[in-house]
Amino acid sequence: MDIFVRAPMFTPEGKPILDKRMRGFHSWWKDEIQSLRHDFKIQHDSFSPIIPGLHFQFSGGVRLRFPRNLNSLVPKGLCVRMELFSILDEIDHVDVRRRNDCYFVLIDGSGAFPYSNIRAILEKLSPDCPVVLGLRDSGGDWGMGPGRKQIELFEMSLLEAKYPREIRKHLQRDSLPDAQAGCWGLHLGCARFLALTARDYSLEFDVIASTLAAGLRFGYAPVTLSAQRTGSSFRAEDSLRKLKFIQHKLSFSEAEVRRRLKAYLASYQNVDERLIPPSYVDGVLATGPETWRRSPYDNFKKAGGTPEGN
Repeated sequence: MDIFVRAPMFTPEGKPILDKRMRGFHSWWKDEIQSLRHDFKIQHDSFSPIIPGLHFQFSGGVRLRFPRNLNSLVPKGLCVRMELFSILDEIDHVDVRRRNDCYFVLIDGSGAFPYSNIRAILEKLSPDCPVVLGLRDSGGDWGMGPGRKQIELFEMSLLEAKYPREIRKHLQRDSLPDAQAGCWGLHLGCARFLALTARDYSLEFDVIASTLAAGLRFGYAPVTLSAQRTGSSFRAEDSLRKLKFIQHKLSFSEAEVRRRLKAYLASYQNVDERLIPPSYVDGVLATGPETWRRSPYDNFKKAGGTPEGN
């Protein structure tokens, strides 16, 4: 088995916080790598943070990925997808057959998830279960404020509306238990079937939506959240921008998204956990508000990129 583990680290606090997160990742790697190699019969491994500007590998070497002045402009989804493509290119250059025994695991490098969750993902991954998603405690806060969790539950309902047969086929139930935990893995042999297009924090949604669209088998591994995790930098307006990507990904019209939001609100009007923040509801239901129609990556466009979903 070959494994590639990546931990994206993005923070507005700057270098001191990044240094702390780097030390935490390196400390875990030193403590656990030998037992992981033994338990999973790993022949080749690569454990690395992903930081815009630089790519670090504990096995040695530093490779430039992006100019340093793009540190705050290069989105998470784009960084991870480029890294995944780089790994696939490296494997194919040596021996394309290696993909049959290669796995990729991503874990949020912000400290939201203990790195011990990597083992849980690896235990579930196999050629028979090529995509494994992290499963957070349904009764917990999912490591975020209540408003954001409520929005994620609505986003998950859009997946359920788009792919009911696929969900029933693979899970023997009509609903998804989770969809966007920042800890997941995939068998690299199936990577070519995943039409990943996310540029920003919609990456996890992109993974499960692409998996369902491709008809790939998938499963869940229970994951835990860190007791000392820091607050998320995800802002309320990011959810509206993310919804624009979801609309395109699922081929829904704006009218269809509004209709489904109204139906969702009617179904869960008396369930506190499902009460979506009014500002989000108003933003979605309004006709043509700036937050709904503008490009989600204005700064990235200035740097030569293109908006997600276009």
